Amino acid sequence: MAGDFDEMRRLIQDNLSVQRIILSHSYNNADLVDSINGYNGSNPNAIVYNPSGIVGGSATFNGTSSYYQIDPTAMPKVQQLFNTTGVNAVDEVPATISLMYRPNSLGEFTPFYNGATTLTLAYTSYNTTLRFYGASGKNIAYNMGALIIGEKYHITLTFSGVANGTSVRMYINGNYVATSSGSNFPSALLTGVITIGARSILDRNLRGDLDELKFWNVCLTDAEVLDLATKELAGISVTS
Repeated sequence: MAGDFDEMRRLIQDNLSVQRIILSHSYNNADLVDSINGYNGSNPNAIVYNPSGIVGGSATFNGTSSYYQIDPTAMPKVQQLFNTTGVNAVDEVPATISLMYRPNSLGEFTPFYNGATTLTLAYTSYNTTLRFYGASGKNIAYNMGALIIGEKYHITLTFSGVANGTSVRMYINGNYVATSSGSNFPSALLTGVITIGARSILDRNLRGDLDELKFWNVCLTDAEVLDLATKELAGISVTS
């Protein structure tokens, strides 16, 4: 029986690994649709669809009141990944989060945030630091300098998925810049709402275009991250 269960789990994992991207908001239409999960962002507020965005279309946030929210518990592919990984799923899941951002004004911004700060990426302008807050109180801080208005930035976070010792790595434009060890993959993907484009809805709002927001069920290698960033910075959308 145990062997049958292990084989079933292996087959499910193989199927998931083929798909790889389990959540994708590429903003190639005005509906902010996650085509993989069939789930639209809820509570969209003051977001403008920009047909000439970063990679095809993009979502433009106004820096004061723009945001929308997603609920991972309503996303079958996200939940399927965790539910088939094992007892210590939160520790064991390898993953990647990637996105593109183009500021249209200077200031702080938060691409994504959950209330427990176990899945939060934020840039603070006073110290020009991009910081990721992960589970177990672990975080990464990288001084990326003052942002340039109109410049495209490709940001990637990878999670190795090792039980009780996952390494989280940060990349800017495909280049590795910082790491943190001993953190697991954020449990915020199992429960709770994630706000896209702001912290606490109306705080540290995005100031510009967001595009190609993806959650992956694999930990991309350095070479894969560089290839992803190179393509997306060149305007080529990656779908697998």
